[in-house]
Amino acid sequence: MKKNYILATLVATILFGCDKEDVSQTEETIAAVNHSYRYKKDKDNHCDISVFPELPETLNACTTAKGIDADNSYFDLTISDSSLAGDYGAWCVDVDLSLNADECFEANVYSSYESLPEGKFEHPENFDLINWILNQNFIGSASPSGGTYTFGDVQWAIWELIDDQNCALCAYLGSDWSKIKGQEIVDLALANGEGYEPGDGDSLAIVLIPTNNRQSIFIPYELECADNVGTICKRKNRTWKCIRQGCKHEKNKRKRQNGRKKFKCSSN
Repeated sequence: MKKNYILATLVATILFGCDKEDVSQTEETIAAVNHSYRYKKDKDNHCDISVFPELPETLNACTTAKGIDADNSYFDLTISDSSLAGDYGAWCVDVDLSLNADECFEANVYSSYESLPEGKFEHPENFDLINWILNQNFIGSASPSGGTYTFGDVQWAIWELIDDQNCALCAYLGSDWSKIKGQEIVDLALANGEGYEPGDGDSLAIVLIPTNNRQSIFIPYELECADNVGTICKRKNRTWKCIRQGCKHEKNKRKRQNGRKKFKCSSN
């Protein structure tokens, strides 16, 4: 009789135990599918990552190089004011307008995940795919069609996703890019980047829309956990700093890829 009771208890435990579901995980999955939540949870570090960091409303910037003269990005850009002041590798998101090297402008500032001015971009819904591309370190990696991906392949892929037409002459993409490699990046983004949001240590695309009707661009903004959320990396007078809400921390420079200047803040 005792054996039968133990067996019955065990069966009941298994049956009812299998019906129990991790509600928190389910809710997070549903939110991810609907792309409706504001913060992304970092499962390893248990911290909240915001894709809506505090940003200045406007800033002033100048391009210092374009195309093959830039450093593994479409533009080299210097922002001269605001909390974003510093040097960046920037990317173009508007084929219809133009922006030259050594050109200065004032720009309105947006997270690529917030509502952008209506009609400014043909396919703003694809900024999640562009953020995915930004964080894959394509430049210098091998292409299955041969050779390695270049900044030109990445820029062509960005235009293909965000605009309703791509470049005609593509004069600033260099000599070693190709539509085949650019399309490979597009296809990978479509297959893997739907609903993507950058997490801890990833870069968030910050959109700069010039107020003088010049070409819109975006810069990479590195996200970090805990009190370093929204920390940015910038270079000034050849000194690299990690700057957060007016506080300065020494940091170690890491390899730059896709226009990002990656870093880690010290604990002091």
